[in-house]
Amino acid sequence: MQLNNFRSSVFRLLTDLIKSDEVITLSEMLRLEEALKHFEVSEEDRVAGFGMTLREAVETIASASKSRIWEVRDAMRAIAMSDNECCRSEAILIMLIQRLVEGHDVRLFSKPASAGAVFSSQVLYLDCKPRNEYLDANYGVASRAVEVAGFELVYVPEVVRNVDRWADAAGELSSDPLSNVFRIISPSSSQTLIRSLVDKVRSLDTRSFCNEVLKDRLGINPDITGPTWMLRLCDDVVNGVPYANYLFFGADEKDLRGQLREMVDALNSLQGAYSIVVNRHRRASEDFQYGEFYKILFDALSRERHEGWRLNFYCQGHCPKRTPDGKKCQVSYLGEDGLEIPVALSGREAAFLLLLLHSSAKGGLNLRSREAQETYARLYSEISPRENVPDLTESSTLRPIKHRVAKAVSESGIPDAYRFLPETVDGRLKVAANAENVRLIRYGEVCRLK
Repeated sequence: MQLNNFRSSVFRLLTDLIKSDEVITLSEMLRLEEALKHFEVSEEDRVAGFGMTLREAVETIASASKSRIWEVRDAMRAIAMSDNECCRSEAILIMLIQRLVEGHDVRLFSKPASAGAVFSSQVLYLDCKPRNEYLDANYGVASRAVEVAGFELVYVPEVVRNVDRWADAAGELSSDPLSNVFRIISPSSSQTLIRSLVDKVRSLDTRSFCNEVLKDRLGINPDITGPTWMLRLCDDVVNGVPYANYLFFGADEKDLRGQLREMVDALNSLQGAYSIVVNRHRRASEDFQYGEFYKILFDALSRERHEGWRLNFYCQGHCPKRTPDGKKCQVSYLGEDGLEIPVALSGREAAFLLLLLHSSAKGGLNLRSREAQETYARLYSEISPRENVPDLTESSTLRPIKHRVAKAVSESGIPDAYRFLPETVDGRLKVAANAENVRLIRYGEVCRLK
C-alpha cells in the first residue's frame, strides 16, 4: 500500500463523513483541517481522493495497521462530535471503521446512483438460503430490536406474508387486488406480465430476492454467500458522478437478535439524543401501504428488464450445436456480446428445462398435475424424434433429468447460471430466468415460447 493512497482514502472518508448529514458546520470544517494536517494530506491527495469510491477508500484504510485505523476512527469521532451532535449516518460510518479494526466481516458495495432512492432506513437480512427459522418465528422481537435506532427490519418472507394478508383482506372488497396495484404502478404492462408479477411477489424468499431483485433489478451484487445484514450508507460523488454505497456484514445465525441489539447499542452510544428516532410498526390497514421497502420492491419488480441474452432450443430436424468436446446440444445460450455457448442437454433434458421456463412464468411446475406431463410431452415432441416420452411423475425418471440439467447448466460457462437452475418453492419447481428470452428454432424459423 502506498502512503499517498492511504492519505487520499482518509480524505474521501472524512469528507463523506461531514457531508453525510447534509449539513457542514464551521466546527466540522475546522476539525477536518486539523485531521488532514495530522495525516499529512496534500492537495494532490485531495484530488486523488475525489476520484475514489467510498468502498475503495475503506478497503485501502482497512489494509493499514490497527493503530493507524484507530487514528482514523478517533478523527472521525472528533469531527462528528465537533458540533455536539452525531447523526445516524455519521454513526454508521464510525461503526464501520470500528468493526474493521475489531476484525469483523465487513464489506462495502458502491455503484452509480439511480434516479430513484434505493433503501434508506432499512436493515435487510440476506442469504443464499430461502428463509431463516429464527426470523420466521421471531420477526416481531427482532424487528423491535432495531426500531429503537430508527431502522426498519426487512425479512423478505415476512414482507410476502404481509402482502398476502393484505391481499386476502382486500379481496373481500376488490377482485384481484394485487393485480390492480401493479396496473397502477405499471399501466403499460400486459395482463400476462401483471399475472407474472403477482406470482413473483407472492413467491419471493430471501434467496430469490437476492438474485432476482437485489442483483438483477437493482444492480446491487455483493456476492452473498451466507447470512448477511445490509445497510445503506451515505452517498458520495466520484469525479462528478453520484454513487450509492451499501454496507454488508455477516449475520450471526446463533444470535441474530443479540447481534442486532449490539449494533443498535453501538449506534445509539454514538448518536446524539436528537438523532435517535424510533421507527414504529405501521398499523394493519385495508389500504396498500405503498412506501418504504414495499415501494422499492414493487417498483423494482415492475421495472422492465433489458436483458440481451437469449436461450435457443433446437427442435428436431434442425442441426444441433456441439460442445468443444463434440457432445450434441439441443440448447445454446446467446449472450449480449453475440457469443453463443452450447449447453450439453439431450432432448429429454432440454424439454424439461423448457417446461420449467414455461411453467415458472405461470407460478411454477407442479409435477403431480396431468397438465405438466401433457405439456412436457408436447415440448418433448418438438425437440426429440423419439416417440417414448419420459414420465416425469416417476421419481426414478425425474431425478436424473434434474441432475443432468443442473450439471450441464453449471458447467456450461453461462453467465449467472443460477437463473436456469431448478429449485423448489412452496412445492413447485421454478427457475428464475425470464421465459420471454427463450426461442425455439425450427428449420431456421425462430419462434417464441408460448
